[in-house]
Amino acid sequence: MKEVKVINSCDGKLISLSHDSACNNCEMALNIYLPKQYYSNETHSTIPAIYYLSGLTCTPANASEKAFWQCQADLYGFSVVFPDTSPRGESVPDSKDEYDFGQGAGFYLNSTKEPYVKNYQMSDYIHKELPKELENYFQDCRLDFTKNVGITGHSMGGMGALAGFFKLYPHYKSVSAFSPIANPSAEDCPWGQKCFSRYLKDFKSESLEYDPCELIGKVKPKGDNDVKKILISVGTKDPFYSTQLYVDRILEYSKGTAWENKIEINKLQGFDHSYFFVVLKSPACQIPCH
Repeated sequence: MKEVKVINSCDGKLISLSHDSACNNCEMALNIYLPKQYYSNETHSTIPAIYYLSGLTCTPANASEKAFWQCQADLYGFSVVFPDTSPRGESVPDSKDEYDFGQGAGFYLNSTKEPYVKNYQMSDYIHKELPKELENYFQDCRLDFTKNVGITGHSMGGMGALAGFFKLYPHYKSVSAFSPIANPSAEDCPWGQKCFSRYLKDFKSESLEYDPCELIGKVKPKGDNDVKKILISVGTKDPFYSTQLYVDRILEYSKGTAWENKIEINKLQGFDHSYFFVVLKSPACQIPCH
């Protein structure tokens, strides 16, 4: 892992990094924000991390420049990791005429289908490889990238955050999602149908492994105290609300599970699919991890 650029942001620093990924067989880029607490001599507390998964077409720069989590990170004392949304490079299979498939649209899954299987191992990259790479790079006991961690994301990233939260439960201490693609394996979700059918060899069964609605009933917490609250925010004028996202379905799928009555969906009047409401709701979504 190597440092590409460091800039001051709020009272901390935003660091751009790159490294060779064993999972994706290519060079991966990421941004990370280290809060003011890390640079202060007045505190020795361990700093937890929030992993923010971005949506379609995004790079590590989108959320770090538009969502502006830095102020909240300084307020509550956590770092924010902004991974890329897919593998990149000339040797990585792509579909340049499609914004919602290929590079910039990795869907946070492990591909099992040629020619994508070699590079598109984003689930293992996000949840396994990247945290260890960060830990090895910084080698600082004040920074926790593997244990006291939360996860969040927007759109495709919201789907990835929820799916990762359920698949690895109880690894992530908090989860929130902004305009998530909640039921991507459904026949009426074009984004999910396109990407799952082309990334996954056994589309019908494997797609369920990355669908938050399908995963929610598979997790069996030991008791009520182990059930983490799920926070979801979506704009009422989101153009994808009833054609791609289907956020309300997760409430239906939660019935009879440990998460019944544990999911809070905030519907923001007048907001669309952009980052404006992410900035507005980020404070509430980060507190549970701290």
